[in-house]
Order: sequence, then structure tokens, then C-alpha cells
Amino acid sequence: VLSSAGEYSRALTLWEAGGNQRGGEPDWIVEARARTVPYPQSLKYLERLGDDESIVNAVRAGGTPPPEELCRRVVEAALRLGDWEVVGQAATAAGDVAIVQQAMREALIVGRKEAASALGEALVAKLAEDGRWPALIELVDSGKTGDAELDGAVASAGARWTEDRLRAATIRLVAAHAGKRAAGGRGVKMVAEFVKRHTVLNRNQTNGPTVRHVLELAKPEWAARAVEGGDRIVDGLEFYEQWTRHAFSDGDARMKWAREGWLRAKLRQAGLGAGDRAGTAKLAGATPDNRYRREAEEQARDWGMPLPSSFTGGAEGPPVTLDGLTPLLTFGARAARGDEDRAAAR
Repeated sequence: VLSSAGEYSRALTLWEAGGNQRGGEPDWIVEARARTVPYPQSLKYLERLGDDESIVNAVRAGGTPPPEELCRRVVEAALRLGDWEVVGQAATAAGDVAIVQQAMREALIVGRKEAASALGEALVAKLAEDGRWPALIELVDSGKTGDAELDGAVASAGARWTEDRLRAATIRLVAAHAGKRAAGGRGVKMVAEFVKRHTVLNRNQTNGPTVRHVLELAKPEWAARAVEGGDRIVDGLEFYEQWTRHAFSDGDARMKWAREGWLRAKLRQAGLGAGDRAGTAKLAGATPDNRYRREAEEQARDWGMPLPSSFTGGAEGPPVTLDGLTPLLTFGARAARGDEDRAAAR
């Protein structure tokens, strides 16, 4: 009676004072707990009640994403109610890429293009956060998400992943997670090769249009952080040489920045040890190679600038975001125009 009248605290007090709970808690006690504990703890009781509307309302009122272990349940409830704001909030907070893929697939099926596009960005960010670089690079290179049903929904909706924006977003995410990249392994090598392919001109500069566009989108400072975050020092040297050797001309400030970066990379190469031009050895215990240091000193004199005090400067700067790169997924005429632009470039 107390619970039915909304006197939830009194109902709980009386129930707990009775001490006869061997048969489990009835729904009206579960509801009383849901109405008296704060968010997000209340969600576990609302889940037991199977009350989709109350679950979604609680997330909206709470103002913060649900706990990771309840994200799937919240996404399912919000999908049934068509609340795409809560779908996006919960899917983005989910620890499981499959939840994001499910939500994105449903958004495409019902024609919620804006929601699908936002979830596409969440999917890309989640793959990077989880360190699933081979899967993310596969998405960039082939447009395949690893979920055949989602890929089918993308095609059916007339959507396309925007190639250069997706490349730039991936490079920014590599920069954001540079400190967490594990040493060795197929994924690390794949990431280094991907970053170089899209940020460093090849010998004949046949990739020039793509590299220039990707650098413009990714921003050179963040691209540099992605390059320097790996173990391949020569990639860093080649990256900065695009400006120091005038392949790119972006003004005096950019030239000064590139020269400082080149000197920093050369000092790092010197610190790795003799005979390791590829720059894959560990710094700890290496015998400094004075030849590389002399090269850095000579070049610094030619440029009229001091040597950097440290070879670890690439990770400095503002936090990495995907601002300015969205949408990563486009629809209809915009997607078709993207195909025409790529055909013209080829």
C-alpha cells in the first residue's frame, strides 16, 4: 500500500524491518528501490523491472552516460522507444564495439542519418580506444566495419565513408593514443606504415595530392605526433624533410617548426645507438652514435638555430579531437560527389 501511494522510503523501511525475504523481492519493492537510490545505481533496479521508458528517462535526467555494464540494456530500451539521443549516449559509453555497430545498423535501417553518422564517429573512436588498429585500418582501406550486416545497411542507405576524412581521423587517433601503443606486433607495424603512407611523400611523389589533403585535414602538428609516437625514427625525419627540403611551402613559422622537429628526430636517432638507422632499437642502454649528433649540430648551425634540449617533444600540444573532420559517413548526393572526386583524382 505504501509503495502504491509513492511512499517508497517508508515501504522499504517496513519491508526490511519484517525480515521475511526468503522468497525474494516483489516488483513493488524493486520499484521502491529504483525510486529511492540515486542515478546510476537506480538503473539496475529499473532493468529488473523491464521498464524501458523509466530506464531512458533516468538516463536523460541523470545527465551522464550509464555504467558500462548497463549500456547494452539502455541502448536496447532507447532503440525500442526511438530515443536516438540516449542511444548515442549509451552506445558511445559502451565498452563493446558490437553495441555501437548494433545501434548504427538500426539507425541506418530506419533512416536516421544524423544518428548513424554520429555513431560512425563513435565506432571509429572506439576501435582506436580498444587498440584495434588492424580493424580500423581495414575500415579506412576497404570501408568494411567487420560487421557484414552493418556493411549491408551502409550500402542500402546509399552511404559512403569519406576516405580522406577517415584517414585524417585515424591519424589523429593514432596521435591521441601514441603513448599507449604496445611495442612490437603486427598492429604496431601496420599503424606505422599506415601513418607514413598518408603523411609522407613517396619517392616519386605520386601520393602527393592525398598526402597534402590528409595533412591539411589531420593538421601537421597532430600528424607529427602520430609519426613520432612510433619507433621508426627515419619516418619522423622524412616527415619533417617535406618542409625543410621545400616539398611543401607553408611559410616561415611552419619551416621553423619542421626544422625543430627534424633536429629532435635526429637527436633521438643519435640516442638510439650506432648502426640502427631504422630507429627500432630501445633507448635504454644504447651507446650514443655521435655521427648522428654531429649531423644534427651541423644542420642546426646551417639553420642558425640551437639544438633542442630534448628529443621528446612530439607528444606536446593540445588534446587531440576530431573537430572539423565530421561527418565521416555521408549520404546520397554528397556520397556520390565524393566518388566523382576520387575518380577524377585517379
